[in-house]
Amino acid sequence: MIGDKKGEKMNFTRMFAIKGVDSIISPEDSGLVNEKLAVNGWIHDAAEIRTLYAPPFFSDDFKLKIRFNGKTVPASDHLWEPDCLTRKGKARGMEITSCLIPAANKRAVIMRITVANRRKTALPITIQYEITGGFGKNEHWGFGKPRNCPFALSNSYGDHRFSINGRDGKIAVASSLKIKPLFPLCSGVMDAEKLPDIQPGGSLTFYTVIAMSSFSEADLLLAGIGKDPENSIAQARSHWRQRVAKLMAVMPELKSDNRDLEKIYYRSLLHFLLNEWDVPEFLLHPYYATGAINGGCVCCYLWNYGEPYRMWSILDPQSAKDHLKTYLALDLSSCFAFFPEDGSPNGPYYPVNQEKVIFLAHAYVMNTGDTAFLHEKLKGKTIIRHLVDQALMHDDLSKSAVLVNYGDGNNHLELRRELRYDGIVPDLNLRRCINYHLTDKLCRLAGFKPETDLIQRAENLKKLIRKELFSAKDNWYYAIDMQGSKYLRYTMQMFKAIGFGDWAMESDEENALIKMLMDKDEFLGDFGIHSLSKKDPAYDERDIDNGGPGACISFAPALADRLYMAGRNKEGDQIMQRLLWLGSHLPYWGDSQRADIMEYRRDTPLQSDIQGAALSQTVIFGIFGITVKDDFSIEVKPHLFPGTGMMVLKNIRLAGINFSIRCSRDKFSVHSGKQTFTAPYGKSIILPPVKR
Repeated sequence: MIGDKKGEKMNFTRMFAIKGVDSIISPEDSGLVNEKLAVNGWIHDAAEIRTLYAPPFFSDDFKLKIRFNGKTVPASDHLWEPDCLTRKGKARGMEITSCLIPAANKRAVIMRITVANRRKTALPITIQYEITGGFGKNEHWGFGKPRNCPFALSNSYGDHRFSINGRDGKIAVASSLKIKPLFPLCSGVMDAEKLPDIQPGGSLTFYTVIAMSSFSEADLLLAGIGKDPENSIAQARSHWRQRVAKLMAVMPELKSDNRDLEKIYYRSLLHFLLNEWDVPEFLLHPYYATGAINGGCVCCYLWNYGEPYRMWSILDPQSAKDHLKTYLALDLSSCFAFFPEDGSPNGPYYPVNQEKVIFLAHAYVMNTGDTAFLHEKLKGKTIIRHLVDQALMHDDLSKSAVLVNYGDGNNHLELRRELRYDGIVPDLNLRRCINYHLTDKLCRLAGFKPETDLIQRAENLKKLIRKELFSAKDNWYYAIDMQGSKYLRYTMQMFKAIGFGDWAMESDEENALIKMLMDKDEFLGDFGIHSLSKKDPAYDERDIDNGGPGACISFAPALADRLYMAGRNKEGDQIMQRLLWLGSHLPYWGDSQRADIMEYRRDTPLQSDIQGAALSQTVIFGIFGITVKDDFSIEVKPHLFPGTGMMVLKNIRLAGINFSIRCSRDKFSVHSGKQTFTAPYGKSIILPPVKR
């Protein structure tokens, strides 16, 4: 994947490729996206395309089939790359190879097809298109894919082009072959001109271009790409390589003799490219959606966006601020996401919102050193005032501490059965302690004095939780339902409060939680973490993300990260090792994966979840042990990941310091500027802060 020789460049061509024989993705969930358009190349057919999503336009029932000598050809193999889907099939002496390539940052896609004659005699060939579907415009892009697009107002044909016409635009299809329609036109069946026989060993190559946009833009796209489709393909692939190069110019570069570790790291980073949208009708540019593949979940969930919280300011500091300010401008007590078109609120309240904005803000300031951001004004208040308000949300300052009741909306775990996790829930109350501490740090950096002592409130709350909710007998915490009755719900969300020293709990509580987490009869699976204990009566084999048999894609690496923070490297490694399969068997990661088998959640439109980027975050900050300290110095305390003899992380840029880390079998070194520091494992290397 990455050359071992000094100065050798990354292989952009095959960096993210995954063969069909290795992939477990279903045809419904396979797709390509190019910042403006998402398309499904049906991997069971050598030359079929299904569904088009080009915000604000969509066609969820679009199909383009190509028949060869009257029949479609099943795909026997495929190779998925982010910028190209290659499918192959054989039938009746011919071999079909199709390459589906989204055009460079356009609402268009190109398919190149080569028909090769593997017979010893000439191969007569006919080509027939079948194109069907409607055309719709969706004003608000939310969790689900837009559905039930309107029927086409008309189909039209002219100049060897076929169009599906809607009220606000059209889908236009052109072929490098001369095609003409069979009647009635609404059938969408088009025959190509009579073609000469393909001689033995010979081949025929032709191109199909599909554009989805306004009437005028669709025609312009077809005309421009159709003049030289091969050149447009070259431009598209070059544009993709440029996007990867831009990403890796700011992201740390990992090199290791552990190829599985490399694969999971880079596939995790891929989600930043897949979920980046450049749509004129959207509010933010660039805009990072929760999802992308096949038009699923194009809104921006705070929970998902907030999982790779330390990565955004590395990727693009200005974009990180723009997204965070869009969230802070909302009433975060009554929504869970914003719509991409105008930043308006979407959904009911997710009570994890407050943690997410505080974590995002703290990571931004620590990674960039930009404390001035805290004094910027937003809707009449400074950013630091917004953050204090978020930390204190639901609190009652007339009391020394309160246990927050989060109501009965089932909006935290969203469990599907009759057993719920509502009322006073322990994990969110514990995590409030962490919110207080992080907000206090930001207040100190901003020179802002809040109306209450946040550290004292955290300490009071910690003591109240231990007194009222912790059960030494069960080594767990009680929740209290809406009727005031205590109950136990063994959710993995509890483990997100570990790793912060004594901020939220004492050492005996943390040790009890870690013991439970690493118990194979409770949470630990062969391929990940169960989101509910296997013994919890609420465990539901259908409810992967928070209800039992698996977890959201970021949850297990987040727990590994917390374990690394707690100095429990062995336990953190045990979790990360269970996730390595993700790098080799899925092209991208949806919202949840199973813990007992190599499988992903299929009953969701969210199949390229931005929270997948959290795995690379755990590699950088957890395995390589990087911490930006309160004075903006950097502590480096890595450990060697199991099965690894060498690992190097280069081009790390944090708090104004550029450095690299090299780990060998018995020691590690940190290089910054003209200096190199070396230490044994278990010790730290401190890089002093830059002068500001």
